[in-house]
Amino acid sequence: MTVTTTAPAPVQQQLDLVALSDAQAVALLLAEVAAADAASWPLRFALAQIRSQLTARQQLSSLFGRGPDVRELRTWTRQQLRDTATLLDRPVVAEALRQAAESAAATGAANAAAQAGIAETITPRLDRAVAAVTRTAPATAAAHLHDAVQALSDAQDPAGVERALAVADRAPAALTLAAQWAVSRAAATSVRATAARIGAELLWIAERDACVVCLALAGHTANPRIGDGFDEFATFGPHRPPAPWPPGQPLLCPPRHPHCHCQIVVWLGSASGQPDLRASLRHEAKRSILRGFSRPSESHAVRIAAARKLLAHGSADMPKSVRAYAAHAVDRGRFPTRDVPHWHPSSRSTP
Repeated sequence: MTVTTTAPAPVQQQLDLVALSDAQAVALLLAEVAAADAASWPLRFALAQIRSQLTARQQLSSLFGRGPDVRELRTWTRQQLRDTATLLDRPVVAEALRQAAESAAATGAANAAAQAGIAETITPRLDRAVAAVTRTAPATAAAHLHDAVQALSDAQDPAGVERALAVADRAPAALTLAAQWAVSRAAATSVRATAARIGAELLWIAERDACVVCLALAGHTANPRIGDGFDEFATFGPHRPPAPWPPGQPLLCPPRHPHCHCQIVVWLGSASGQPDLRASLRHEAKRSILRGFSRPSESHAVRIAAARKLLAHGSADMPKSVRAYAAHAVDRGRFPTRDVPHWHPSSRSTP
């Protein structure tokens, strides 16, 4: 393993750092999608086949003028689900997750070297939590299929059988979530390890339409060399944020929550004559809250409450037009749009 032991001077351009983060986020998102597909597609395909054949059986019964035999449907579906569960007994699923995580760890190490402007990269090791997730995800998915089999016992009509299959759908969803989390965490862990090796800090970069918890972390730094983590209680929202995962551990790096796409980058400090990128990111996070930039997964009520809270305390540094826009939305109880304009901190113009 080759590393450099001291951090280089903060000569990288801050806007280049943001651009690097954007490009890396896209690459990681593609890696997450590929890993999720590799891990979950056999289950998704099998469940789709069960539904297709179940529909054919019901149509055949109707063709001969008799209603569906629910007992027969239950028995057949139960056996199909049990056969599907055997897919998870094979090592291929855990192996696909492990390989995806290892690839992401290597990508994270290369990204960190680019962020720091160094030629050397670390040889990444999988985080214990990542290794545990890749190992146990198949069992978690199998448990959902078992729950679906149990739910069939209560099915009194075809709709009840379909409800049981909806429980089974949680199995591939669990594999997808595990793949996304493992890829994101493995990459971030390598960035953290690189920063610790060269004596640099970490800078949290959130998407402009990130949740109220992640936006509160934007622009904040942590020192990995001393085991420093990020503020696990930070939030713009009205409620206490969820505990970090794994439980009982500090918030060392993203992902902050399921489906989180935040990034950490190696932070060497502000170059001479440049504005402080940390302050710029915090400023834009506030703007995002006051402009209502968000995703459908976050309710309008949460976003309005966050804007109301920020208007009351902490928005004095924001433009009057932005505060007025937020105040009007708070009065109406809803932002007119969630959409983020095509703009980021490297732009000279202000949305």
